[in-house]
Amino acid sequence: MRYSNWESRLALHIDTIRNKPFCWGDHDCALMAADCALAITGTDFAAEFRGKYSTEQEAYDLIQQYAGGGLMALAEKIATEFNLLEVKKSFAQRGDIVLAEDDGRNTLGVINLSGRGVLLPSVDGMVTRSLECVKRAWRID
Repeated sequence: MRYSNWESRLALHIDTIRNKPFCWGDHDCALMAADCALAITGTDFAAEFRGKYSTEQEAYDLIQQYAGGGLMALAEKIATEFNLLEVKKSFAQRGDIVLAEDDGRNTLGVINLSGRGVLLPSVDGMVTRSLECVKRAWRID
């Protein structure tokens, strides 16, 4: 369940990571999305993964062991475990987690506070992409 002040909590969290560069096991797409959900709800969807990887290959191996596939399988398994409702991508709202495509790769992100873009981590800090990159979306309640 979202905190009553979830918008300010998410805004504060985004401000703290705005310039933080992508880093496997610290600030990658899965942890960034989970951290945003944690700010909104107090539930840590990534507790099982924190501190267990520091490279792309280690992340892939961990996801493979946990979900039996790639990032989409991970998102689906987390959604099932935490009873997250999948919504049509056109109905994704502020704070919802999304599976998006960026530079030809799947990535996890969060709908920004304006509701008109997707926040994703990058080597240069957080970037905002168009909602058109969204492939799937899950409601964070």
